Formats: sequence, structure tokens, C-alpha cells
Amino acid sequence: MLQASLGFKGEPGVSPTLTTSKSGGTTTITITDVEGTKTATILDGEITEAMIVDDLTHNDSNKPLSAKQGKVLKGLVDAFPTFYSGTTDPASGTGANGDIYFKYEE
Repeated sequence: MLQASLGFKGEPGVSPTLTTSKSGGTTTITITDVEGTKTATILDGEITEAMIVDDLTHNDSNKPLSAKQGKVLKGLVDAFPTFYSGTTDPASGTGANGDIYFKYEE
């Protein structure tokens, strides 16, 4: 375990401290200061092919999505129609009496 002072002098007893710990392929960084303790967890090493998710049903926020699935998502977003809504007719540029117009674009 590494422990170091950040070099800032605070009120007595509340000078910031930083600690790190390592367990398997994970490093945890903890910073404690006058506002409390904050922790960050970092996965060590390279991303292996086995770590990459190649589907759109996984719910693991710690795994990267494959480029193939990113392309699938982009295709779904690009295929979604564009809707216009407002109080002005998008075709004529006019509106009256509080009418609301909708335009569907493909």
C-alpha cells in the first residue's frame, strides 16, 4: 500500500491523504480530505477480447461494447424518424390560433 500526502496544508487533522491498494486486476485510489473520503476503482491492464461485450442485452457497466454493436446502435439511431412539433407549420412557416403542427421526416 502506498500512502502519500498531497502537499497541501489544511486545518490540523484534515490534511488530504491519498492511498492506493491493489487486488487482482483492480487498483483502488482513496482520497480523504476535509470534505470526506472519495474512492475510484480502476481496472488494470489491457482490455482482452474476452472482456468485450458483443451484444445489446448485457447490463454490465464495467465492460466495453464492441465496435460491431456500436455500429448496430448507430444504425438504430439513424433509422429513427425525425419529428417536428411547434406552433408554426413547417411547410408554410405560418401558424394561427395556437394550432400545433407535427411533421414526420424519414
